[in-house]
Amino acid sequence: METQSFGVCFLIRKCKADKKRADIYVRITVDGEEKEFSTKEQIDISSWNSKKGIVKGSSIHIKSINDHLDNIRLTIKDKYRKLQDGAELITAQSVKDAYIGIQNSLKGHKLKELLKYYKEIWVRAPIKLTMSGRSKLTTGFAGEDFQFMYNGAIQN
Repeated sequence: METQSFGVCFLIRKCKADKKRADIYVRITVDGEEKEFSTKEQIDISSWNSKKGIVKGSSIHIKSINDHLDNIRLTIKDKYRKLQDGAELITAQSVKDAYIGIQNSLKGHKLKELLKYYKEIWVRAPIKLTMSGRSKLTTGFAGEDFQFMYNGAIQN
């Protein structure tokens, strides 16, 4: 399934402690679904250009913040393209997780591997069968015929 829309933008939210400062957030939008997270950058509210989604100014500090925002934008777009190439289900959450580094693909084992593992662990262990007060220690594989003593007679 191809996505119809994808976007990355930046927005600010006022700090609770200092009303003149704001945190910069990135918003990822895929097919109308939005996910946001903080860039861990703070600026003066008056220096934010909301139309361009960058910080106004030419100081070294402001240039470094704008470079950081550009790097975030490019990395998110790259993660989105990789999800498209991998034929993954693309949602705003999956793009965010790919950027943050959360692995959503299954890390489980195949059923054949699990069966082989349990066969080695459970079946090779000695099994003690107790019936009618008599017991016999046996070893073997599951599915093989076990001999055990039941009421004095050996049965397969």
